[in-house]
Amino acid sequence: MLFDGQKFRILLRTGSGTPMYMASTKDPSMWPKPVEFQDFGVRPQMCLLENGILVASYGRPGIEVIASRDKSRAEWCDPYILDNRPKSADDSWNYSCCYTSMVPISENELLIFYCDFKYEVDGKEVKAVLCRKFRVK
Repeated sequence: MLFDGQKFRILLRTGSGTPMYMASTKDPSMWPKPVEFQDFGVRPQMCLLENGILVASYGRPGIEVIASRDKSRAEWCDPYILDNRPKSADDSWNYSCCYTSMVPISENELLIFYCDFKYEVDGKEVKAVLCRKFRVK
């Protein structure tokens, strides 16, 4: 539930595997049909910041982050490309699982965690969990 009492869900449709969302201030049984906000992606995540901005992340192939300050959540910003390696779903597994996790750390900041299977340390390739700090206003 969002701060203003609005109920919001982000989900992954089975079959096509596309991230979708639905929002309503009404009883969930009266919610409209889910709306697709991207044509690819797995395991979408969301994080509501204290400033009221809702941030969503999704991936595979690649990882993208979007945000909405619109209370109806009908308008989203253009995606920020966090990881844009191969756009082939088969190749993406070689680089990352593309799952993300987000944690708010202030009114307008959050941390996004994600995997990199080909991170380099001292010239050697290792698997790593990376963290990026985002400021969203």
